[in-house]
Amino acid sequence: MIDCSRVQQLMDTKSAAWEEYEEYGLSFDTTKAIFDSGFSGPFGAALRAALDADAALRGEQKAMSAAFAAARGWRVAQRGFTINQLRDGRNVSRWHDYEFSPHPIDHPEYFRLATRPWRPIAIVSHEYSPFSESLQLARKYELTAELLPASWYYPGRCNAVLYRPLRDLL
Repeated sequence: MIDCSRVQQLMDTKSAAWEEYEEYGLSFDTTKAIFDSGFSGPFGAALRAALDADAALRGEQKAMSAAFAAARGWRVAQRGFTINQLRDGRNVSRWHDYEFSPHPIDHPEYFRLATRPWRPIAIVSHEYSPFSESLQLARKYELTAELLPASWYYPGRCNAVLYRPLRDLL
């Protein structure tokens, strides 16, 4: 089971922190000056809180992605790969591999086998589109699409969809 309550809590904290900072109505140049001055003054404290909340959220999302991979015996990929590489289980792209994230894939996370040859094994996409579009994409590229219980990217707003090759690559 995917528990996204901590991510949701951090998103709320981040939103509140940014709203507080935005109440000051500062321009980009002023924000840059605050950043360059080491976050001094009341504006700086609000900006620092917003940036810290954002960093905490990203850290929690990365931890959830790593836990998702570990639970399946995979590892989070350091680089993305194409849909064709996923389908074929290839580490190297070919000249005609140009589809990294066709619609509806959004906010993709890439996973590989945890041991050699570290083949592409899955993509988790956090999508705003209906799941029916994910199924169409899966059929087009000969993949499976599984709707996960929750998205750790944007809980309650995104569908987390797991794309895997149709054939077993192990």
